[in-house]
Amino acid sequence: MGKILAVLSVFVLIGCQSGPAQLPAPEPVVKAQDTKGTPDERAYQLLKQLTLEEKVQLVGGDGYRTCPIERLGIGTFYMSDGPQGVRNGPGNPPPRACAFPAGVALAATWDIDMAAAYGRAIGLEARARGSHFQLGPGLNICRVPVNGRNFEYFGEDPYLASVIAVDWVKQCAAQGVVPTIKHFAANNQESNRTSVDSQVDERTLQEIYLPAFRKAVIEGGNVAVMCSYNRLNGCYASNNDWLLNLTLKKLWGFKGLVMSDWGASHSVTDLATGLDLEMPWGENLSAKNIEAALAAGTIEPSDLDGAVHRILRTAAAAGWLDAGWEQKNSALPMDSPESAKVALDVAQASIVLLKNDRDTLPLDRSKLQTIVVLGPNSSSAPGSVPINIGGGGSGDVTPFDGRIPEADYFQGITRAAGNNVKVIHLPMPEDADQAVFATFANARTAPNGPPGLTLTVEVTGEGPPVSLPPSVQTSVNITWERGQLPFNVPAGRDATFAWSGVLVSPEESDWVVRTAGRPVITVDGRTIENTNGQMVHLQENRPTPIQIKYRALANPPTRGGRGGGGLLIKAGLQPVASAIPDLSPVKTADAAIVCVGLNRAIESEGRDRSFDLPALQQYLVSRVAALNPRTIVVNNSGAAVGMTGWCQGVAAILQAWYLGQEGGIAIGNVLFGDVNPSGRLCSTFDRTFEDNPAFAYYPGTTPPNGGYPIEPYTEGIFYGYRGYDKANKDPFFPFGYGLSYTTFQLSNLKTKKAGSNVKVSLDVRNTGRRAGAEVVQIYVGQENPPLPRPLRELKGFSKVTLDSDQTKRVEITLPRNAFAYWSPDKKDWTVDSGGTFSIEAAVSERDIVLKDTITIK
Repeated sequence: MGKILAVLSVFVLIGCQSGPAQLPAPEPVVKAQDTKGTPDERAYQLLKQLTLEEKVQLVGGDGYRTCPIERLGIGTFYMSDGPQGVRNGPGNPPPRACAFPAGVALAATWDIDMAAAYGRAIGLEARARGSHFQLGPGLNICRVPVNGRNFEYFGEDPYLASVIAVDWVKQCAAQGVVPTIKHFAANNQESNRTSVDSQVDERTLQEIYLPAFRKAVIEGGNVAVMCSYNRLNGCYASNNDWLLNLTLKKLWGFKGLVMSDWGASHSVTDLATGLDLEMPWGENLSAKNIEAALAAGTIEPSDLDGAVHRILRTAAAAGWLDAGWEQKNSALPMDSPESAKVALDVAQASIVLLKNDRDTLPLDRSKLQTIVVLGPNSSSAPGSVPINIGGGGSGDVTPFDGRIPEADYFQGITRAAGNNVKVIHLPMPEDADQAVFATFANARTAPNGPPGLTLTVEVTGEGPPVSLPPSVQTSVNITWERGQLPFNVPAGRDATFAWSGVLVSPEESDWVVRTAGRPVITVDGRTIENTNGQMVHLQENRPTPIQIKYRALANPPTRGGRGGGGLLIKAGLQPVASAIPDLSPVKTADAAIVCVGLNRAIESEGRDRSFDLPALQQYLVSRVAALNPRTIVVNNSGAAVGMTGWCQGVAAILQAWYLGQEGGIAIGNVLFGDVNPSGRLCSTFDRTFEDNPAFAYYPGTTPPNGGYPIEPYTEGIFYGYRGYDKANKDPFFPFGYGLSYTTFQLSNLKTKKAGSNVKVSLDVRNTGRRAGAEVVQIYVGQENPPLPRPLRELKGFSKVTLDSDQTKRVEITLPRNAFAYWSPDKKDWTVDSGGTFSIEAAVSERDIVLKDTITIK
């Protein structure tokens, strides 16, 4: 050991570069391409030839790739975000690719065949570009609707998420691409994601937050796992021995590699507690740190060897070490028609019809003359990617230019309407106009003070105290170069800028807040959330206090916390009258389609969002509905948004999630009935955020003595629909809910035991006049359980497509684990002998159609 450490002491690792004093490595006995046997055997053949320096290189990344060991023929393995398509990868500039619908949209299809097609298509997209690891799918559970990354995930139910995940992962891996399931584990909010301690009891983890990961690991083939930023029960996920070693590797038998999220590693001891690869760089798993840790005994040589072995085993299992293997398959098209078809199929099957009064939908081309399409998500500037194509962050994919028109809702509706229907678009006034930010309208430093706001600057960070005099600013519009903030802030220092004063309007009026850079704005003592697009009501000549606050970093982070920082801050007020279009065409139109919701600027990695839609959008929907009784709302979001304020006034609502590059075509086809909506909610839709079972505990609190924030999952297993059932409270729209343009009937439920399984069968009949698909949902509940259990839990489903008046017999098998719960005493899954269970066939979690009981011995 001493001789090896002496060699390492003169070795410096920066990216994949070694220092000039490194001693020459021995000649290889067997190169990677000449190794034989199983993936484990091939990995061992390489491992025993590696020097310590080479091992260290393999456990630290190099941006979006691993470091090669050319001496042994071990190549560079490239990584691409993410869950919704290949966002980046080998080459510069980053490649364009198919922008698939968001993960939540895939889950809303309730279709395992589509999940398989989705995973296969993403695998082929990666192969066309030469990517080895696809950093997705995301398998975190929708615990609260405001999580900024819910759109990437598969909803609130662990069974649905597990089934969708395993087919996605299995088919992606079959293409020679390693899917990287993330974020492991209990990363269910973006608020304080890099510091928060998710405090979750073991039973809740095993029953709710781990099953999708477990199924993907055990059944998904050659996969990798990305650990999350947060702490779990007091310990960072990347340094959590219980999570990574005891649960993932020992209990589940996982043989793949564990990588950190970008910048999520915190210590060299991560190597001992289960981390195998630090991304994007080997900062903690550096040569210097590993040398010191080996000398101190805080890590063992076997820890390093185990990590390297897993990396090489993953490569061998994927075929990347084979002679002649080329990850980039030039025979595959970059702009793939097959991928586009999958994206369209998923988009159309994911749309959920939430409301359809008076059979407003589908629209009948023969009875329409004029349709008005409007709203902030209705269209985009020519040639620009629609902002509602997906959420923000590593799930944001840019499609090819030729696909952009297919994503645009207005163009898709126009295409579906045909030549005999006039489709009028009422674009929103350009809210990025610099004139909006020229001055903060009606602002004064004091009730009788001069125009403008008083700016104060608090300099923070290391260094001597700095005193900067207040100044009066007539606009809130600043930019800065990295490293140097404005207003004479010393170079390299951070600062908090605060503009304060009053708003005084000569008449009672409504104003829209316009911002860039996401400042915190407080008006009349009320902090405005989701700031851009919110509204401020001013009374005539009444001074209304206002403060705009922004903490600016001289050097915003570029990794390890994507979604934060910025080099721009703007804020302004715009009169409501100039913030919405002239609505006069709405009065005479046969229908009005209002496209609202969130987008990649609002719902994004790195931050959570508000529950309600921006106030201007709510105002617009209500105004349009008052003018036209056939108002149809199309909403984009990754989970529930507040609808109670405007739902009653509209005729129909489509929940459209984020539909990717084919979203415009999908919306048009569903609105006009060329496709019958068959999506079902994969998360409960709350009336208010306060109704959500986890609301009281989110987003956690910081202890009085300081330290990191703590988020207790006090609701335990009773979150989502389970929590609503326990509280005997009705949600706004229940889990599994969705309407159709036809009707269905379930009948003849039969249950029978088949060994350790229970087979459930029933008839499904289409009783309407159109072809369509129904999602048969099977829920299981235990009567008089010894431990508290949910009233019912989803344990099986089947999506059935039927022609008018067609009947099919559906059979769903419930394995023994469908009746099990995690016993904290036994530390294992348990089925109570002699337990009586209800078997319910339903079309939503609150619409139980048929019921039977069975006793499990």
